[in-house]
Amino acid sequence: METSQHQLILSKPKPREQAPPGVYEATFESFEDLGEQAYGGYAAKPTLRLHFGLNKLDSKGEFFSASTLATASLHRKSKLHSIVLALLGSVPDRLDMSALEGRLCRVIISQRRDEQGRLWANIDTILSAETQPQSSTPPGFLFDSFVKRAGHDFTLPAKEENL
Repeated sequence: METSQHQLILSKPKPREQAPPGVYEATFESFEDLGEQAYGGYAAKPTLRLHFGLNKLDSKGEFFSASTLATASLHRKSKLHSIVLALLGSVPDRLDMSALEGRLCRVIISQRRDEQGRLWANIDTILSAETQPQSSTPPGFLFDSFVKRAGHDFTLPAKEENL
Protein backbone atom coordinates (compact mmCIF):
# COMPACT_ATOMS: atom_id res chain seq x y z
CA MET A 1 0.00 0.00 0.00
CA GLU A 2 1.39 3.33 -1.03
CA THR A 3 0.72 6.39 1.02
CA SER A 4 1.07 9.87 -0.32
CA GLN A 5 2.01 12.76 1.81
CA HIS A 6 0.31 16.13 1.21
CA GLN A 7 2.15 19.33 1.82
CA LEU A 8 0.72 22.75 2.30
CA ILE A 9 3.22 25.53 1.74
CA LEU A 10 2.15 29.05 2.61
CA SER A 11 3.93 32.31 2.03
CA LYS A 12 3.18 35.91 2.85
CA PRO A 13 1.35 37.70 0.05
CA LYS A 14 3.44 40.23 -1.81
CA PRO A 15 2.19 43.78 -1.38
CA ARG A 16 0.22 44.99 -4.38
CA GLU A 17 1.20 48.18 -6.13
CA GLN A 18 -1.28 50.90 -5.20
CA ALA A 19 -2.82 53.33 -7.69
CA PRO A 20 -1.33 56.81 -7.49
CA PRO A 21 -3.61 59.70 -6.44
CA GLY A 22 -5.74 61.14 -9.22
CA VAL A 23 -8.99 60.91 -11.15
CA TYR A 24 -9.46 57.71 -13.17
CA GLU A 25 -12.01 56.18 -15.48
CA ALA A 26 -13.20 53.02 -13.77
CA THR A 27 -15.54 50.06 -14.09
CA PHE A 28 -17.62 48.57 -11.30
CA GLU A 29 -16.37 44.98 -11.25
CA SER A 30 -17.96 43.19 -8.31
CA PHE A 31 -19.11 43.36 -4.71
CA GLU A 32 -18.69 41.29 -1.57
CA ASP A 33 -21.26 40.96 1.19
CA LEU A 34 -19.21 41.33 4.38
CA GLY A 35 -22.19 40.75 6.66
CA GLU A 36 -22.70 42.85 9.78
CA GLN A 37 -19.70 45.12 10.50
CA ALA A 38 -19.21 47.68 13.27
CA TYR A 39 -16.93 50.68 12.71
CA GLY A 40 -15.94 53.59 14.91
CA GLY A 41 -18.04 52.54 17.89
CA TYR A 42 -21.30 52.54 15.89
CA ALA A 43 -23.76 49.66 15.83
CA ALA A 44 -23.05 46.85 13.36
CA LYS A 45 -24.64 47.34 9.93
CA PRO A 46 -24.82 45.19 6.79
CA THR A 47 -21.70 46.13 4.81
CA LEU A 48 -20.55 45.66 1.22
CA ARG A 49 -17.08 45.92 -0.31
CA LEU A 50 -17.34 47.36 -3.84
CA HIS A 51 -14.52 46.58 -6.31
CA PHE A 52 -13.56 48.88 -9.18
CA GLY A 53 -11.08 48.34 -12.00
CA LEU A 54 -9.18 51.47 -12.98
CA ASN A 55 -8.21 52.45 -16.50
CA LYS A 56 -4.53 52.71 -15.53
CA LEU A 57 -1.77 50.12 -15.78
CA ASP A 58 0.67 49.30 -13.00
CA SER A 59 4.37 48.56 -13.54
CA LYS A 60 3.55 44.92 -14.46
CA GLY A 61 1.10 45.99 -17.18
CA GLU A 62 -1.97 44.98 -15.15
CA PHE A 63 -4.88 47.29 -14.40
CA PHE A 64 -4.96 48.87 -10.96
CA SER A 65 -7.96 48.05 -8.81
CA ALA A 66 -9.43 49.75 -5.77
CA SER A 67 -12.30 49.05 -3.44
CA THR A 68 -14.49 50.90 -0.99
CA LEU A 69 -16.83 49.90 1.83
CA ALA A 70 -20.47 50.94 1.93
CA THR A 71 -23.43 50.17 4.14
CA ALA A 72 -25.94 48.00 2.29
CA SER A 73 -28.61 50.71 2.24
CA LEU A 74 -30.16 52.82 -0.50
CA HIS A 75 -31.19 55.56 1.95
CA ARG A 76 -30.67 58.96 0.30
CA LYS A 77 -27.88 59.87 2.75
CA SER A 78 -26.00 56.57 2.35
CA LYS A 79 -22.72 56.14 0.52
CA LEU A 80 -24.23 53.36 -1.61
CA HIS A 81 -27.01 55.73 -2.73
CA SER A 82 -24.47 58.19 -4.18
CA ILE A 83 -22.50 55.36 -5.82
CA VAL A 84 -25.61 53.90 -7.48
CA LEU A 85 -26.62 57.40 -8.61
CA ALA A 86 -23.20 57.86 -10.25
CA LEU A 87 -23.38 54.44 -11.95
CA LEU A 88 -27.03 54.43 -13.07
CA GLY A 89 -28.09 58.09 -13.11
CA SER A 90 -30.95 57.34 -10.71
CA VAL A 91 -31.55 55.13 -7.69
CA PRO A 92 -34.25 52.45 -8.02
CA ASP A 93 -36.46 51.37 -5.11
CA ARG A 94 -34.98 47.84 -5.36
CA LEU A 95 -31.57 46.97 -6.71
CA ASP A 96 -29.89 43.75 -7.81
CA MET A 97 -26.23 44.62 -7.16
CA SER A 98 -25.11 42.45 -10.08
CA ALA A 99 -26.89 44.95 -12.38
CA LEU A 100 -24.09 47.43 -11.57
CA GLU A 101 -21.32 45.15 -12.86
CA GLY A 102 -19.59 46.58 -15.93
CA ARG A 103 -20.95 50.11 -15.37
CA LEU A 104 -18.52 52.93 -16.09
CA CYS A 105 -17.69 55.79 -13.73
CA ARG A 106 -14.80 57.98 -12.58
CA VAL A 107 -13.12 57.64 -9.21
CA ILE A 108 -10.96 60.04 -7.24
CA ILE A 109 -8.14 58.13 -5.57
CA SER A 110 -6.01 59.29 -2.65
CA GLN A 111 -3.33 57.39 -0.76
CA ARG A 112 -3.14 56.88 2.99
CA ARG A 113 -0.96 54.86 5.32
CA ASP A 114 -2.42 52.50 7.92
CA GLU A 115 -1.16 51.93 11.48
CA GLN A 116 1.49 49.48 10.19
CA GLY A 117 2.80 52.04 7.68
CA ARG A 118 1.39 50.25 4.62
CA LEU A 119 0.27 52.48 1.76
CA TRP A 120 -3.30 52.06 0.49
CA ALA A 121 -5.18 53.61 -2.42
CA ASN A 122 -8.53 54.89 -1.19
CA ILE A 123 -11.54 55.78 -3.27
CA ASP A 124 -12.55 59.22 -2.00
CA THR A 125 -15.34 59.91 -4.50
CA ILE A 126 -17.20 58.09 -7.25
CA LEU A 127 -18.48 60.27 -10.09
CA SER A 128 -20.60 59.51 -13.13
CA ALA A 129 -18.72 58.64 -16.31
CA GLU A 130 -17.96 61.60 -18.54
CA THR A 131 -20.24 61.60 -21.51
CA GLN A 132 -19.20 64.92 -22.98
CA PRO A 133 -15.80 65.74 -24.45
CA GLN A 134 -13.49 67.99 -22.45
CA SER A 135 -13.67 71.58 -23.62
CA SER A 136 -10.65 73.83 -23.59
CA THR A 137 -10.06 75.87 -20.47
CA PRO A 138 -11.64 79.34 -20.83
CA PRO A 139 -9.39 82.38 -20.29
CA GLY A 140 -9.18 83.36 -16.62
CA PHE A 141 -10.30 79.95 -15.34
CA LEU A 142 -8.46 78.75 -12.25
CA PHE A 143 -7.72 75.22 -13.40
CA ASP A 144 -7.93 72.45 -10.86
CA SER A 145 -9.03 69.10 -12.24
CA PHE A 146 -10.95 68.15 -9.08
CA VAL A 147 -12.80 71.47 -8.93
CA LYS A 148 -13.49 71.43 -12.66
CA ARG A 149 -14.86 67.88 -12.52
CA ALA A 150 -17.06 68.79 -9.55
CA GLY A 151 -18.79 71.41 -11.73
CA HIS A 152 -17.78 74.54 -9.83
CA ASP A 153 -17.10 77.70 -11.83
CA PHE A 154 -14.26 79.80 -10.52
CA THR A 155 -13.91 82.05 -13.56
CA LEU A 156 -12.01 85.22 -12.78
CA PRO A 157 -13.58 88.53 -13.81
CA ALA A 158 -12.13 90.17 -16.89
CA LYS A 159 -9.29 92.62 -16.25
CA GLU A 160 -10.44 96.20 -16.22
CA GLU A 161 -8.75 98.30 -18.88
CA ASN A 162 -7.47 101.72 -17.79
CA LEU A 163 -9.04 104.22 -20.15
